[in-house]
Amino acid sequence: MADLKDDILEIGLPLVNATDLEGVDEYEFARNTLPYVDLTPMDTTSVESFSEGLRLYKLKKITDIPRIRIYFEHEGSITESYTNELSETFLSTILRPFERMGQVTQILGQPVTGVVKDLIDEIPIIGNITTKTIGGMYKTLPDWIQSAIQTSLHGDHFELPKLWGGSNANISYNLSFRLYCNNPQNDNEYVSRIVNPIYLLLRYTLPRAASKKGVTFKWPPFVMADAGALFFVPEGMITDLTFEKAPEAGTLSVTANRPSMVNVRMTITSIRNILPQDWKDKTMTLPFKLQHYIEHMLAKDPPLLQASAQNSGLSQPVSQVTIPSKNLSDSDKDLYNQLK
Repeated sequence: MADLKDDILEIGLPLVNATDLEGVDEYEFARNTLPYVDLTPMDTTSVESFSEGLRLYKLKKITDIPRIRIYFEHEGSITESYTNELSETFLSTILRPFERMGQVTQILGQPVTGVVKDLIDEIPIIGNITTKTIGGMYKTLPDWIQSAIQTSLHGDHFELPKLWGGSNANISYNLSFRLYCNNPQNDNEYVSRIVNPIYLLLRYTLPRAASKKGVTFKWPPFVMADAGALFFVPEGMITDLTFEKAPEAGTLSVTANRPSMVNVRMTITSIRNILPQDWKDKTMTLPFKLQHYIEHMLAKDPPLLQASAQNSGLSQPVSQVTIPSKNLSDSDKDLYNQLK
């Protein structure tokens, strides 16, 4: 359902605000036991410098779409992956064909020097560069590369290390939650608990008209997704939204032909390809970097820890195991002090 709390609409709480036989308020129990993510709609705004322009996006909050808090089911782990790509050096690319030529000359038993002279004077390059000859290119290379080519033409192989070709942060989160309606025949209850939440979720997901005639469209809203220590995406977009209406027997009102339950699956994906470390003086202006990631990992009383403490009868989450400070680096000590 969609309920207003602290200027944010809540979605995914149970059917009724009732007290069970043991005096437990269902809403408050759900608020203290279910993990949640706060979504804020964002849109692009103008940039003020060339460096900001290279980032392509500078986002600001959209005021005509309300913020929402989604209580979701935590059935597994929250997974992220960070990868680095290695690629061959440009020099390896240059030398490889000459190594192959050297192997051919060895097989044929011809003098390498004669083959080199014929190659650099006569044979055109095959590929993107078709107007020059190997000889023309060869003579413009630095002496040390010419020497390496000569060595390769003897059939020798250079073992050159790979270089960094790029990094990727796969920051994408899949959430599952459920909408309930106890009495879908009642228009007010059905609209409040089923229709309005679906409407809000679609407003976060669908492209927007860019003209009155509806012939041009622009991107959907970006989102800022904050789930405390679980995850934080300052610049993201909902890349998948799936509704499963009346997923179980008895969840379809035959008289009104309306679902009393809707399963929802959502994927939130970061628009950034990497999670960078900070500039050496820690003044990098990107909206999300390693420093921000750690700050959110240290968020106080995240929902899952609150639930763990309350379900176990403890007033505070279980303390962390003490880590001997003598084994910690200076940066680790700073983090450990914040965790204590």
